[in-house]
Amino acid sequence: IMEKQKTRILTQEAFVTRLTDQEMMTIYSIAKTNVMIEVWLDRFKMAQEINLDYPFMQEGIRGLEQAGILAPGRAEELLS
Repeated sequence: IMEKQKTRILTQEAFVTRLTDQEMMTIYSIAKTNVMIEVWLDRFKMAQEINLDYPFMQEGIRGLEQAGILAPGRAEELLS
């Protein structure tokens, strides 16, 4: 019997609800002065869906944590 794989694709809205208002405000604020964050945010906003297994998504979320924008451990929570 094959086990059905849990979907790891979310709508943009479903993913954004995982972020706190403070996290969103911080991401938008820093994107105004950090081109790499702005590029990631623009690509995120253009996405039709959010694939939690997509390397660009994983690297971006982990990069936000490494930059101190997200609290330690938060990236893994968002990607789980």
